[in-house]
Amino acid sequence: MHNQHHKKDTMKPSHQRLSINAKEYGLLRDYIQELSGISLGELKSYLVENRLGGLVLESGCKSFGDFYLKLKHGPEAASFREKMIDLISTNETFWFRDKHPFDKLETVVLPSLYGKLRDGRSSSIDIWCAACSTGQEPYSISMKVIDFYKKTPTNAAYGKQVRIFATDISSTAICKAKEGLYDATAMKRGLDQHYKEAHFKEKNKLWAVSEEVKKIVTFQTFNLKDAPPGNFGPFDVIFLRHVIIYFSDELKKTIFDKMARLLKPGGFLFLGNGENAAGYSNGFKKVADSDYPFYQLIMK
Repeated sequence: MHNQHHKKDTMKPSHQRLSINAKEYGLLRDYIQELSGISLGELKSYLVENRLGGLVLESGCKSFGDFYLKLKHGPEAASFREKMIDLISTNETFWFRDKHPFDKLETVVLPSLYGKLRDGRSSSIDIWCAACSTGQEPYSISMKVIDFYKKTPTNAAYGKQVRIFATDISSTAICKAKEGLYDATAMKRGLDQHYKEAHFKEKNKLWAVSEEVKKIVTFQTFNLKDAPPGNFGPFDVIFLRHVIIYFSDELKKTIFDKMARLLKPGGFLFLGNGENAAGYSNGFKKVADSDYPFYQLIMK
């Protein structure tokens, strides 16, 4: 769900262009927030019109108001709700986004966590990539893990010691992430030639990420506003990047509390550029040497 509102709305105009009125927008905006936590505010009616117009027509409805009623009460409501959230949270993401967090992971975080493993103070390194979109972020993390382990005496042990758990609200995005197949455009977005040569193979004009990178990543659909299932955590590191900005202040507080509960003592939290835990949680301290939003759980 990375930077969903930055997607270019280039859907081909349909012959029947639907307009949304203020009442319909209010109903759909509130319902989208109730379902997903995404807060669209007052001024995004054009986005709802562009993203959902085709789905409204596909559902057989003649207006956004009819579509809202179908979402609430229709026999196929669950299927249309899922499609709607997929379209609203359409994923904008790329490899090694903002670079700094991945460098900090390799130079600060992994050495610290590996030290605990070596001393017998822990048995695994557990990383959660929340809002993982179509997989570029968790696979970027996996490549950095492989880079780090190559410099250690236990080069191949990452396969047993490291687990990356990746989730997104969009089941469509999760399916794409599991496939690990990317087109030429996606491959140009942030991926160095070194990583492309080391970890990808060309397959029918698409690029497939290697099994070596995939083997430590597990994908699951998950809505950040829901209670986590039993198989979640605790984690050493959480990447919660370019998603918190789309939530209301109240939901931000709830989610930061959830992150604090799901992190191991002293665990690390990475946010997106311009995102901040201050004002929403006093459970984290900013890592002092970092000019990037990078936090550590305050030891209780």
